[in-house]
Amino acid sequence: MKPAFFLFLALFSFIACDDDANQVTNCVTVSLIDEVDFINLISNVPENVLTKFIDYPDENGALGRNKEGYIHVRSQVAMTYLVEEAIRSENEETLDAYVQNLNYSFSRQTEAGDFEFVAPPDAPNNQAPPATRLANETAIYAYGLGASLLLLEQSEWYNQLADNHSAKMSIADLNEEIDLLLQYLKTNIELLREGDGMSPSRLFYDVIAIYLLGGYLQDEEGAKLSLPMLERVFAAHNSTEGYFTEAGGWDSSYNGESIKLGLELYALLSGEEHATIRTRLMETVTCAANWQAGRISETGEISTEGNSLIYPGGESMGGMEKKVDVEKTTRAFSYMNYLASDESYAELNKKILEFY
Repeated sequence: MKPAFFLFLALFSFIACDDDANQVTNCVTVSLIDEVDFINLISNVPENVLTKFIDYPDENGALGRNKEGYIHVRSQVAMTYLVEEAIRSENEETLDAYVQNLNYSFSRQTEAGDFEFVAPPDAPNNQAPPATRLANETAIYAYGLGASLLLLEQSEWYNQLADNHSAKMSIADLNEEIDLLLQYLKTNIELLREGDGMSPSRLFYDVIAIYLLGGYLQDEEGAKLSLPMLERVFAAHNSTEGYFTEAGGWDSSYNGESIKLGLELYALLSGEEHATIRTRLMETVTCAANWQAGRISETGEISTEGNSLIYPGGESMGGMEKKVDVEKTTRAFSYMNYLASDESYAELNKKILEFY
């Protein structure tokens, strides 16, 4: 068995940030608990938040839109919830469904390490997205892969399964493919910076994906490459209002996503060498969470008024108009409830889940 993620990742220091730059000024920040493992953060998400959004694969291992016919591995990212459910319920059938999802995903991997794209029938002109977008979509999948592998590594239940358990052996058999994926991300890191430099939510995916897979594979370069990319995330934080800027303004859908990812990264980082970056994450992300809380109406609706991207008639993907990402905001608020010991976020989630 490979050493624990953090025993490996703790060897690497984050390049020091300029503490005088991008300081939070007028937005409201909150202190978070200092000691937290990733699995503890995830385990404290209420069961109803998990079950509301969990997706089980079909007989082929497909998730999301891939069930209607393969489009891209990006739709497989909800695999993390399968692992969460398997660990919570100690259910080997759900663990097998996760493995089935992995096998389906990697059956579409190319020699370069990324994954095939098949344009959906409703895509305009049947064209593939730009290379920068496909690189990020691959990073989003890699994020889900890395997070799910870490959850398994930190799970007492999973570690008590026999070494020759079919799921464990199937996952180990994919190590070469996972390494190929990491090498693709490392090789294309400039493409990721170019395509995602104005989107903090997408940058968070890039950072966490490379960081986690670097740790899983004990790849020193992979772990070192990721965290400096956070400078662009911090630069995109509006320190007066609190939100993470997307497409030049605020967006209550993508801001919720950035909060979720930022709090996950906060839990992933440990050790004195990461103290500065964790402080900056705490300041910016909790400030963004307070802004996000102000976007929830009394009925529980997440307001899209004034959004830069997600609103009626706004951004689309694969020919389908995007809706506000309820899942990410409820996750973000679940994390805030736990890390900040603030029940007001649980009350907001109750309203949100009742509305949607």
